[in-house]
Amino acid sequence: MYVGNRMAEIVRAEEHKLEFVDTFNYLESTICCDGGASSDIRNRLSKARSTFAKLKQVCKSSHYSTKTKHKIYRCSVLSTLLHGSECWRMVKQDLDKLSSFHTTSLRRILRIFWWMRISCNRLNNNPEAAALQGDWARITEIWNIYH
Repeated sequence: MYVGNRMAEIVRAEEHKLEFVDTFNYLESTICCDGGASSDIRNRLSKARSTFAKLKQVCKSSHYSTKTKHKIYRCSVLSTLLHGSECWRMVKQDLDKLSSFHTTSLRRILRIFWWMRISCNRLNNNPEAAALQGDWARITEIWNIYH
């Protein structure tokens, strides 16, 4: 693999040539030849969606408080989603994808459905959503500092 336009020298390991690839996985992260993190973010979103799907019964249940659902979401889904994110080179589109996933998850936890027609602004003003949005505000704040 090479990054950018620079072609690397041929690498050999015990008389075998190593092939050039566009992407590869290393420590559960996808490394791309363009240096971006879009493919890794797509993989992380897929894993987080899968994790959140396993929590479907918890989100639907009225036996758990919103606070408990929030803790479960933070521990399982957000940790899966943001694993290795400190090394991502994010662009606005990547942040939009992550924000969209987070907002959709937030709506499911709070049991807000599409037919209720609640805008994102009203959702952010919801007192129950404030605790859930606090984590995400820190993430977007860090993105704004570095970009």
